[in-house]
Amino acid sequence: MKTILALTAIGILATPALAGKHRPAAAKAKPAAAAPAKKAGLAAPAPAPAIEDEGVVILEEKEQPKLKMGDDFGLKSARASAKPECDEETFELKKVSNKEAVALVKSKSEELEYCWVKLPPKQRVETSAVLHIAIEASGVVAGAWIDGAVPAAVEKCMTDRAAKWIFPVADAGSEIEHGISFSLLESKGK
Repeated sequence: MKTILALTAIGILATPALAGKHRPAAAKAKPAAAAPAKKAGLAAPAPAPAIEDEGVVILEEKEQPKLKMGDDFGLKSARASAKPECDEETFELKKVSNKEAVALVKSKSEELEYCWVKLPPKQRVETSAVLHIAIEASGVVAGAWIDGAVPAAVEKCMTDRAAKWIFPVADAGSEIEHGISFSLLESKGK
């Protein structure tokens, strides 16, 4: 218990409030001979000289060296390799050509005529329409539809027939249009 009281008394008496007046830094400075010896190759920065002004010690600020941010690495140098002379290579996808499509539709024209002839003669009128066919890259017909004033039975027959056609294989799908005209044919022997 006596030890605790003794340590407490020393701690209280050693506080700065009871220690007395502040001594200037020059009085506390150690002589130059007491400075630690420098080792070879290691140089510590020299401390800034102190300026004393009415009991307040102010250290002078030294300008720090600026870092070289990548200038030594040649990051901003001119381009060493040649720039490409041409634009990037383009590649056109092969589609079913109009010539191939017309040839196939003409070869299947008998199927389209059959749909018209199957219609009763009293329902046949002169008309024209456009047959649209969407073709996948594999040559299979993805869809067929008709634009024009065609009886519903003829339209269904033609689109069902066209959906079964196979076109040449290509790199990409395509869509073709083929004009169709229907007329009234009378037989001369009657």
